[in-house]
Amino acid sequence: MLESEQKFAAGPDEPGVAELADLAELKELADLSELTEQWIRVLDELETQLLLEDPAAPPWTPPYDLAPMPESLRTRAGTLASAQILTITKLRDSLQAASAELATLAPIRQTTSAVYLDVMG
Repeated sequence: MLESEQKFAAGPDEPGVAELADLAELKELADLSELTEQWIRVLDELETQLLLEDPAAPPWTPPYDLAPMPESLRTRAGTLASAQILTITKLRDSLQAASAELATLAPIRQTTSAVYLDVMG
């Protein structure tokens, strides 16, 4: 069917096949743009929490209504995941060092009798 026939068949006020295809493509682009914006907000939030390194910060809760991540943001997400792994490793090392230090102090704390140190003589 020729384009002029498509327009005639659709009627004067109804969109033709080409216009409908254009509208569908525009809607797809708008949906992708909206999805990208949602993912950008999520990544921004995660990056902010990572930079603050605040142990008292409330835990992050993932949005359950989010569609799969657009391909254009995968590199950024991978970099963020690597930074999170590095931070987890640093925290684990700090925890182990603090635990070891506390373990060396434990015997001192368990002393029940008075201990005096003669510094004068």
